[in-house]
Amino acid sequence: MAERPSPEAGGNDIAVEVLDHAVAVRPSGEIDIETAPSLRFALAEALVHASPAKPVTVDCSHITFCDSAALNALLTARRAAQETGTVIRLAAPSHQLQRLLEMTGALPLFPVDQDPPSGERSPKACSDGLPNRQAGADSDRRVRRRRVAFPDQTPGWDEPGDAAPGTRRQGG
Repeated sequence: MAERPSPEAGGNDIAVEVLDHAVAVRPSGEIDIETAPSLRFALAEALVHASPAKPVTVDCSHITFCDSAALNALLTARRAAQETGTVIRLAAPSHQLQRLLEMTGALPLFPVDQDPPSGERSPKACSDGLPNRQAGADSDRRVRRRRVAFPDQTPGWDEPGDAAPGTRRQGG
């Protein structure tokens, strides 16, 4: 299973797994204005590995809350997927997420599966679900997940004693 850094470690990476039949995106917890950029990044990363025969499936089973920022990330990814003939599917969405999609008219835009994606990872995938980028003697080298700094984040916020994400430090 793909690793997911803990919030205490400063990570809110979302697991992306390349499976035989789909590319699974596995967010968890609350997806709101603070965490939606991670969802947007994970969906963009998943689309790199997706194809019309291998759709992106968002495993919603561990999402506890979604707001309009999460919906925006899903809709943006759907638009990008349409350009390549790929589909974004939602698996096991909560009642709250289904209601959000229904109220905004977005429910018909996403095929819904009752169960989260499961299955074997692609043979070329590594522990984080992404394919190795190098072949040959260096094939044991794995792609590492990167945290992306967004303009609204204070640099170094994940260091002990620093300001929380989305806040600015006082003083110089």
